[in-house]
Amino acid sequence: MKKVVIFSLLFLIACVGYFILSNHTYELTEKDIQAQIDKKIPLKLDGKRVDILIEDIRIDIQDNNLKTKVYYEAETLGESFNGIYTFNSVLLFEEGSVYLTDIKDTEITMNPIESKKIQGIKNLIDKYKQKDERVKKMFEKGTETVKEKIKETVNQKVKQHFKEKPIYVLKDKSFKHSLVSLALKDLVLEEDKIVLKFGL
Repeated sequence: MKKVVIFSLLFLIACVGYFILSNHTYELTEKDIQAQIDKKIPLKLDGKRVDILIEDIRIDIQDNNLKTKVYYEAETLGESFNGIYTFNSVLLFEEGSVYLTDIKDTEITMNPIESKKIQGIKNLIDKYKQKDERVKKMFEKGTETVKEKIKETVNQKVKQHFKEKPIYVLKDKSFKHSLVSLALKDLVLEEDKIVLKFGL
């Protein structure tokens, strides 16, 4: 009888131990993620004939959704713009790091930044625009072409950056080591935090 009781207790302890060891939860608060992102700002992205400076990145977790806003400044062909690149994305957990993937529902705003030199050139062009409609149309077409080029480059380079660089890297070395034998069971967005659930 004693053997049966001891065996039952050992079995119960083993089951509880297995449950504890095989079920891990790791919470990443919005504040924690933002702190790691802030350390990388400002950030320069190399674009073909377009210089991009990321001045700030803000994340917002709410309603089971992660929204990201990238504040940027871009320059090409002597013209400068700043604006906000806003998007939703899917979270990917890989090798102890969290990435933003499948970026969609994007919106890019643009505001011109005019230096004295550029303003002087535009003032000169304005004089000709008033006299010649063709010059006006050429100038407007050129400006729209530059804007589209910047939008295209910002969109491409920001997506590439988040695909290659994580927004968060786990700092708990002991927990990262335990992940070798664990698999991600679920990734849940809650109010102001991301919950990672692991198991065997």
